[in-house]
Amino acid sequence: MKNLLLTAIAFAAIATGAQAQDITVTAVHGQQITITGQHATVGSGIQFRYEWRRNGVSVYQSAIGSPPATGRDLVVTAANATGMGVVFIRTVMIEDNCTGVRTGTTDRVIVNFKCGQGHGTMIGATCWADRNVNTPGTFVGTASNTAPGRGDEYSPFYQWNRPQHWSHEGAGTPVGWDGAPSASTQQASWYRDGQGPCPDGWKIPTRAQFEALNTAGTTWRAANANGVRVSGRFFGPRHADCTLSGDGHGMHQCIFLPANGSRSIIGTIFGVPGSNGWYWAAAQLDGGSGQALNFSSSGSNPAASTTKLDGLTVRCVQ
Repeated sequence: MKNLLLTAIAFAAIATGAQAQDITVTAVHGQQITITGQHATVGSGIQFRYEWRRNGVSVYQSAIGSPPATGRDLVVTAANATGMGVVFIRTVMIEDNCTGVRTGTTDRVIVNFKCGQGHGTMIGATCWADRNVNTPGTFVGTASNTAPGRGDEYSPFYQWNRPQHWSHEGAGTPVGWDGAPSASTQQASWYRDGQGPCPDGWKIPTRAQFEALNTAGTTWRAANANGVRVSGRFFGPRHADCTLSGDGHGMHQCIFLPANGSRSIIGTIFGVPGSNGWYWAAAQLDGGSGQALNFSSSGSNPAASTTKLDGLTVRCVQ
């Protein structure tokens, strides 16, 4: 197992009453992390100890010392079955002859767990990709899937079970569009055993996964709000206060789905990007329709459906 060393910066001294600052670090699901405690600057004769807490519950305490030379590091495994992030808070207990015992909370170290080889976020029991599918086998923002990219980028449209992609822009019917049922669109599920155009190791979400995502919570954000460059919806336990910052730390416990729009049965732009989002699910509703997630500023429907000849967006899961 790979050991990933993440060192928190020097903590403020509780004895001086300095205000603590949050520190956020990102860890890939399944990797071991060592978070190194660092001593606050205090006067001679003051004794203290370190305490690490997970979601408010103590998981480790060092011995009281002046200062302790050991016992300051916490080693955890970045594994989180529920997808809820882990927050470690270091509390320092200070003792001296003048003031007795004082307890203060220093900086919070927020561990933002990433799944999917660093490209996904755990929400419930599902690892959701942070970005939409671009060309078949790639995510938006990079051609190789090795760069982090961003979740607020428009992406191509796909007809049901077809490996071709079409731009979210441009009037008229694009070349190669299926205007009538074909051998591909008549299939009950997606090619490559449900992977469709997703990168290797990823699949198109089921309706049940979309329903669980919607149940976790969702908030519409217009372009340029909460760090997003385009309109869309945040989904996840922290949907109401998520922010798509450049480093991704504001996306702890949530993902962002752009309102990517759609193309109609004849291939023309039907849903204008920025007004609504349509995302394919893994199974058909019937021979002519596929299950989907649909949302706009007024709400979200994880049990939607539409003709398989429409062009919708793809977001992947593991």
